[in-house]
Amino acid sequence: ETKPMVFFSYESGEPGSTSYSGGTLPGIVQLSVRGQGWDPDDRGPDSAFASLIQFLAHESAHLWNSQLARSRGGAWMHEGSADALAFRALRELDVIDDARLYELFTQAINACAQGLDGCALSSSAEARRFRNHYTCGSSLAFATELALAEADSALDLFAFWAELIAMARRAEPPEYDEESYFSLLERLAPESDLGERIRTFLDAVHPDPAASLFDLVHPHENVEIRLDVESGQLQLVPSMDSR
Repeated sequence: ETKPMVFFSYESGEPGSTSYSGGTLPGIVQLSVRGQGWDPDDRGPDSAFASLIQFLAHESAHLWNSQLARSRGGAWMHEGSADALAFRALRELDVIDDARLYELFTQAINACAQGLDGCALSSSAEARRFRNHYTCGSSLAFATELALAEADSALDLFAFWAELIAMARRAEPPEYDEESYFSLLERLAPESDLGERIRTFLDAVHPDPAASLFDLVHPHENVEIRLDVESGQLQLVPSMDSR
């Protein structure tokens, strides 16, 4: 409905160096970029350019998922979804390919498992494990998208959030919470019990977080998830017919 104002600043910095920072306020994106190592022609998955676009996509998502409607609780929803939507945006822009998209989600799910060692996701802020909101949140967003796709191949994470925000904006005040998320997931994917399983997952201290995440995402027709018991590492592998 509105076009955001973007404040962009650049410092040359040291040759070969790159760094950036920024954030959002209502209707505003602020981005500071430093260094001389930026190469827009380098579209490699680990390139500085790709990381910058991912950061900008994450902050842009917040113009949508936390400004059009206010989130009450559950930082995993708006921070995790911003990461997941940024991953998807990178793929839509052809900055990354499908293989890298699944690498990003694999990295997130393994970081989530590590971050939940002895700590519930719902108490991560108190434990000062703020990164869990991003890694675990994007993992739950990924699981949400898989459940949606099984219910209706036309549904994806963008469609889910568009409807969640539309629901919130019909209320007064315009806001959403975890129960809004779960009720919408139940409505759009009625054959799935994922909403109830996420509700349980949030408050649990998991003896084996990797195994719990494995159970949360597995099985799905569009992705295979492998768990290496020795290392405790998870690997997401898209099926041949996945989107």
